[in-house]
Amino acid sequence: MKKALIIAVVILISSQFALAQPPKRTVFKNPVPNPRQIINTNCTGGRSWNAGTNKCECKNNFYWNDRLNQCRPIRTCAPGETFDREKDECVTRCTGGQSWNDSTNKCECKNNFYWNDRLNQCRPIRTCAPGETFDREKDVCVTRCTGGQSWNAGTNKCECKNNFYWNDRLNQCRPIRTCAPGETFDREKDECVAR
Repeated sequence: MKKALIIAVVILISSQFALAQPPKRTVFKNPVPNPRQIINTNCTGGRSWNAGTNKCECKNNFYWNDRLNQCRPIRTCAPGETFDREKDECVTRCTGGQSWNDSTNKCECKNNFYWNDRLNQCRPIRTCAPGETFDREKDVCVTRCTGGQSWNAGTNKCECKNNFYWNDRLNQCRPIRTCAPGETFDREKDECVAR
C-alpha cells in the first residue's frame, strides 16, 4: 500500500509539473504575412523596394521627380546657385527677398518693391507727402527738387550744384558766368552788366 501511495504521489507531482510548463510554440518555416502590410515590390521609374519603410524609394543622392515620373540625380550646383527639384536644374539663388523671374531670367523684387544696393535687399517703395519724392538710394522720402536742384542732406534743402545759382524769375538753376573786366554778373537778369 505504501508503494501504491508513493507511486500515486509521484504521478500527481509529475502531472502538476507538466501543467506548469509553458506550451510549446509552433514555428512556421514560412510565416504568413500580416494582412495589414501591403507589399508592393513592383517599383517604377528607377526606384527600388525598401523593406524597412515598406515603400518604393530612389537610391541615395537621387530624388523622385513627379513631373518626369522617375528618379533623378541631385546635382551639385555652382556657387550662387541652388538645385530646383521641380525644374530638375540649377537656378540662381536669389537673396534679399528677391525671387526668380522666368520671363526675364533674373532675380527681381516683387511689385511695389525695389532693390537697394546699399542695404543689399528688396525694400518697399514708399508713398511720400505732396512735394516729396522717394529717394531709392537713401531709402527715404525727400523734398522734390526742381529746376536742376538736388537735395542736400547736410543743409536739409534743395540746392543748385557748385558754380550754379537759383534764378527765381526763370525758376531753375543757372550757371554763374565769368564777366569781362569792368562788368559784374547780375543774377536777376542772368547776364553780365557794367559796374
